[in-house]
Amino acid sequence: MFDYRTEAVFEGPSLAAPTHHPLGQTTPGPADRVPTDWESQLG
Repeated sequence: MFDYRTEAVFEGPSLAAPTHHPLGQTTPGPADRVPTDWESQLG
């Protein structure tokens, strides 16, 4: 995190891990917007 008043950078609070995604949502993302070769494009 960043404090604009003091210009200090610091660790923020830990976020809770997700427990699920909406049942109607495909993974890793919307099926019509994720290329079929998405894994090969990662790196």
